[in-house]
Amino acid sequence: MEHQTEIILTVLGIAFVHGLVFYLVSRKPRTNIRGRHVLVTGGSSGIGLWAAAECVRLGANVTIVARNVKLLEKAKEQLLGYKTREDQRIEYRSVDLAKSYESVESALKEIEQSSGQPIFMLVNCAGMAICGTVEDTTPEDARLLMDVNYFATFFPTRYVLAKMKAAKEGIIVITAS
Repeated sequence: MEHQTEIILTVLGIAFVHGLVFYLVSRKPRTNIRGRHVLVTGGSSGIGLWAAAECVRLGANVTIVARNVKLLEKAKEQLLGYKTREDQRIEYRSVDLAKSYESVESALKEIEQSSGQPIFMLVNCAGMAICGTVEDTTPEDARLLMDVNYFATFFPTRYVLAKMKAAKEGIIVITAS
């Protein structure tokens, strides 16, 4: 039963993100992300990988961010199959988004410099879950859960927000489950 619930929640999450990305890109005036730089946190698997794939299909230059390098490499290979333009860039970077604002700021600056483009769209999908009862969850695990699920969204959003406001353009998507 628990496995079925996870599958149902995953499908609902994917449907929600698909609808949200479609809405943001297709509303009038139409926001075209073709050739723009999209950064997807949690982009190595799950909803983040799916969102990254949709952005690649729409012609965006996509950078995926997560902690696990092996999963990032595998995800990049998958995303390369969705390219619509020869000059389209798909990159990845291993970053612990919950570590500190300074480390996230430094990593995102490096990503923008290496891509040659500012981040036009930020899709926050990084997160984690710990299954179990309260009695079985250690305070350290609870702290990690809170740090990742809050700061992995807050830090990247804080970094891009001022730049997007100054440029008078940009999109920020926040997912939660």
